[in-house]
Amino acid sequence: MERYYLIFKGRVQGVGFRFFVYMMAERYHLTGSVKNLASGDVEAYVQGEKTAIDNFLYALFHEHNYFTSIDDYSMKKLPLVKEDSFRILY
Repeated sequence: MERYYLIFKGRVQGVGFRFFVYMMAERYHLTGSVKNLASGDVEAYVQGEKTAIDNFLYALFHEHNYFTSIDDYSMKKLPLVKEDSFRILY
């Protein structure tokens, strides 16, 4: 199990990106959250098996709608936390 903090930059607000992140997290059985930031970026916390997180990231970059455009992202490994779901935060 691993946990990461991610920041996505690009056209990621107002285009259904948070819901797409949620759907992909559910698909790959990840826990965590996703939230819009005032800067126009989107932050996410994801926790799960490393292979599932890799598949999740691949899906975000290759299966999104044409409105979404991820120009850059950063990823930082974090300690595990106890949680049992993935949530969209507002």
